[in-house]
Amino acid sequence: MAYWDETADAANLRASGVFDPKTGFGGDGSGVSRCITDGPFVNITLRYASDLTTKVNYCLTRNMSECFITGAAKASIDACMVKKGFEEAWHCLEGAPHGAGHGGVGGMVSEPSSLEGH
Repeated sequence: MAYWDETADAANLRASGVFDPKTGFGGDGSGVSRCITDGPFVNITLRYASDLTTKVNYCLTRNMSECFITGAAKASIDACMVKKGFEEAWHCLEGAPHGAGHGGVGGMVSEPSSLEGH
């Protein structure tokens, strides 16, 4: 998938085809670890640490937030597009619209450096 139109899913993230277990990337994580339990990456073992040298083994995690993804709504993008100048618009877009995707999906997508020590 080259592009995800987050605005289309801002009102109902869990119903998005992107996270369908058969045709997408699998759904939400579960349990304390928040490991995904379905989809094509369910049994993948990842190795990553913020220092890029430490090897750690862990699962792909998600912790979807229907509240956080609302920042990807078209109204948020429209509010950024009326800003004066590039820098002001860029800061706005990096906030709610862009950050909403990371926070809405949660897990490792929201903070990859938090994996250090796993």
